[in-house]
Amino acid sequence: MSIVTFAKGSNAKLSEHFKMNEFQCKCNGTHTSKIDTQLIDMLEKLYKVLNCSKIIVNSGYRCPDHNKAIAGSGSSKHCDGIAADVVLYGQDNNPISANIVSCIAQDMGFGGIAKINNRGAIHLDVRNGSKFMGDETKNGYSSVTNDFYKYYGVTKEYINQFVNKDININITSSNTEPTMLIKNGDKGESVKWLQSELNKHGYSLIVDGIFGVKTLESTKDFQKKKGLVIDGIVGIRTREALKK
Repeated sequence: MSIVTFAKGSNAKLSEHFKMNEFQCKCNGTHTSKIDTQLIDMLEKLYKVLNCSKIIVNSGYRCPDHNKAIAGSGSSKHCDGIAADVVLYGQDNNPISANIVSCIAQDMGFGGIAKINNRGAIHLDVRNGSKFMGDETKNGYSSVTNDFYKYYGVTKEYINQFVNKDININITSSNTEPTMLIKNGDKGESVKWLQSELNKHGYSLIVDGIFGVKTLESTKDFQKKKGLVIDGIVGIRTREALKK
């Protein structure tokens, strides 16, 4: 994570489509707000994957007092600057279904995903560790087990029709287990498999098939937790641990 902090009212540009004032706390205080650059990067990729006309940020950073005032969770990731409640709009200027966004966000490796309402609002965050998947439109705040595709009863073929085909961002994971070693610098389907499996263990990697710094760090962290040799190289033992 890389947290950046800005003063109240800052209009600093965070990325191509986002500015800091969109994520500042909505309370009346004059305190600073903070946001994780990884969240911005992920939202920017999501913007392009779905060929959005705009993304409206309903809630970004929240100070603890504001979070309490709106009955937010006591462990809200908004207070850590790693979460945003957003609505994505298509080129027709209509909100994109949160069902569709949930599935694609899952494939991209967002750590926390929750449908907020039936008007396109969705919670997204880049937490590490155990994942959070939910549906706030159901009584009792329904928890989604592992897979939004199954939860909503849709196929990848259906969801893929909404993905921008003109950009080089592959969010499709691989189900084929590799037989060779996977290591830093590798590219391709074997790395997608690794990234997908790591995400099942609570990591938040973009499944792009590129074994870079974040994939290396996650692999070593996983190996450490499982009592394996911490070398960042994925062989038989690491693969077997990943599948459990």
